[in-house]
Amino acid sequence: MNTYTNSLSGKKVKSTQKLSITPEQLNDIFITQKKILMILPVTIRYVESAKQIETLIKF
Repeated sequence: MNTYTNSLSGKKVKSTQKLSITPEQLNDIFITQKKILMILPVTIRYVESAKQIETLIKF
């Protein structure tokens, strides 16, 4: 039985399944993370401009 902390709720969660990741899965995760890191700045900029537009509409 593995215990890990849920990063969202901070609660300790008991897991009966062992965490076994193959190198292929690890590589997929790495590639996905790189894609997310590339998309993130664009998303942040989009959110910022959306906030600015929202502010303009309010006035």
